[in-house]
Amino acid sequence: MSSPNLTAAADASEVRRLVTALRKRAPSDAFALLQNHSDAVIAAALAELDGHSRRALLERYDETRRTALSALDERLRQPVEAERYPEDSVGRLMTPANAVFPLGARVAELVARIRELSASQLVIYAYVVDEAGRLQGVVTMRDLLLASPETRVEEVMLAQPFALKPQATVEQAMRETARRHYPLYPVCDEAGKLLGTVAGAALFEARAFEISAQSGRMVGVGNEERLLTPWPRSLKLRHPWLEVNLLTGVVVGFIVSLFNGTLEQLVVLTAFLPILSSVAGNTGCQTLAVTLRGIALNEYQRGVGARLLRKEILLGALNGALIGLVSGTVMYFYGVSQHNANPLKLALVVWLAMTGACLTGGFAGVAVPSILRRCGADPATASSIFLTVTTDIIGISLYLGLATALLL
Repeated sequence: MSSPNLTAAADASEVRRLVTALRKRAPSDAFALLQNHSDAVIAAALAELDGHSRRALLERYDETRRTALSALDERLRQPVEAERYPEDSVGRLMTPANAVFPLGARVAELVARIRELSASQLVIYAYVVDEAGRLQGVVTMRDLLLASPETRVEEVMLAQPFALKPQATVEQAMRETARRHYPLYPVCDEAGKLLGTVAGAALFEARAFEISAQSGRMVGVGNEERLLTPWPRSLKLRHPWLEVNLLTGVVVGFIVSLFNGTLEQLVVLTAFLPILSSVAGNTGCQTLAVTLRGIALNEYQRGVGARLLRKEILLGALNGALIGLVSGTVMYFYGVSQHNANPLKLALVVWLAMTGACLTGGFAGVAVPSILRRCGADPATASSIFLTVTTDIIGISLYLGLATALLL
């Protein structure tokens, strides 16, 4: 049997090899590399990584596994500083700046310190601050390499560098950094004090997740839910929206019940109820997708909403008229086959109702996310639920109301 000292030495050697390999890989590849190691080795290796790499890997584990790993090494616990900021903010992605130097420092001092830091973490830029900790400049590794050892840092730094604010949302940060493409961005408060850094890759990853979450939020699945979210948490996040969906379904059912007499006398009308609901809902979803994309890309500015609304109402009406023409034709022949006394009027009801329902879908596809946005809510949150109930109530009411007026 090997002694504890030999085992510890072997573990330390294994951790060093693993850390070296992790630093050379993207988070997805690095995560796969961790799978064949014990929790103790994984925790020790993650603790040696820089803050961004550590967080990117930890987030790939479920909550139970993260808790277990954090218990093995306190350095894996989420920084308290980041918890002060909103969920979708730059501050949440921020990690401590790892190479900060005062004004007046010499290049030789920077090089010596960066060599020490590089043994345990990746250093991309050196940050220069004044006595109050305010960011004064950024030094690249290329400039350090070309400068003489006795050169003062003020002579090689880039003065007044671009910096992000911790309260900025990821979407805002992405717009500000779209033409810069730096691997790392400093984060400063309103006074210019350096608070930390955020990796460009972290911003892109967070934004990619935000975009992928939109389809879920449209039906009431929040950003917080991931593949391995425990089922009680998933139930808590999803169930309230299903109750809302039930309530809206009851409203639609009540609308249909008001026309029981019409349906009893004209059973032929029931054949087109699901078709009307489906086509109108899909028309609205097409508009909703375009509206949400415009909001996400910051194209939805003042004055754009009215133009978009007019365009989508026109498209809804035209699409509805064309689809209604086909549907009305089908209803005419269906009415004839059922020996209905007024197949032409049946076809007219279908055409008018389909046109009106699709026009409503175009209107709701713009109005629903716009209203949510104006109220300060996430425009993608359960938009699909509110859109569907709007098109169903108006479309079905129009369909059965026209049938009652024209056929009875």
